[in-house]
Amino acid sequence: MTWLIAGVGAWLVALAGIWSLLAAAARADRALERARASARRARPRVRELPGGAQEAASSSGKPTAVAGRSSRSPL
Repeated sequence: MTWLIAGVGAWLVALAGIWSLLAAAARADRALERARASARRARPRVRELPGGAQEAASSSGKPTAVAGRSSRSPL
């Protein structure tokens, strides 16, 4: 009889451990989804300038190697 009670107790402990692992995983999943949702709602850090020009304010105005290879015509 004591073996039966010990066996039932062991099963209950195992089930409680599994349930706690599942609860922790679900909590982590919800936190990850919240983080992803807030990242999607955030404004983009880079915005395009009008006319497609992406030059710094301190630019010398000289064409660069990248600008020379561009398929776009100069503005």
